[in-house]
Amino acid sequence: MSLNLSRIEGTNPLMTRAACILAVGLLATLAGQPAAADLIGSSVTGSLEFSSSPNNYYDPALGFVPDGYLNKTQGITVVVSASDIEFGADFPANKDTADFTGSTLTLTDDVRDSALNWTQTFKSSAFIGLGLSELSDNFTHGGVTASLVGDTLTLTWAGTSTADGVLTASYSFTAAVPEPSSAVIAVLATLPLALRRRLRTCQAG
Repeated sequence: MSLNLSRIEGTNPLMTRAACILAVGLLATLAGQPAAADLIGSSVTGSLEFSSSPNNYYDPALGFVPDGYLNKTQGITVVVSASDIEFGADFPANKDTADFTGSTLTLTDDVRDSALNWTQTFKSSAFIGLGLSELSDNFTHGGVTASLVGDTLTLTWAGTSTADGVLTASYSFTAAVPEPSSAVIAVLATLPLALRRRLRTCQAG
């Protein structure tokens, strides 16, 4: 979209420059702001699977979910909370957790002895249209591999045969930058007329 600044009477260079600055500022401020991802209150279905077993160990029915995690009481589909950890599973050798916030996910594996290779999968309609960026990852043996496609987030790790301690990987959900709205375009389209009126007022004074 272009602004026909030549329509402004008097062709005042300062006014033309001001118009350009104002137009760019409006477009950057009103149209260039990314929408913030906010998962709080969204439903997420989670699974923790090992290559040696097809079971979902985030299912409390299997007996590995300790107290203090939302999947203990809500099952494999939980509502994301700002203060609680959504998923947890505790085993003799290690403990796995997945903690969502409004715009992040943090995976933790407390490896006390060893850990089998796993795949964690999370599904939510709130993921659709979001991007995923890695913030940090200190998992051993190549780290965690993450992929977000549509409503499904898949994370895999190779596991370890040693007591590696507390391992964490954090990710940020990012929303797409919206297209300029019709309101923004309308404001920019009326800018030449407003400047012309202002110029007439100044000349009359």
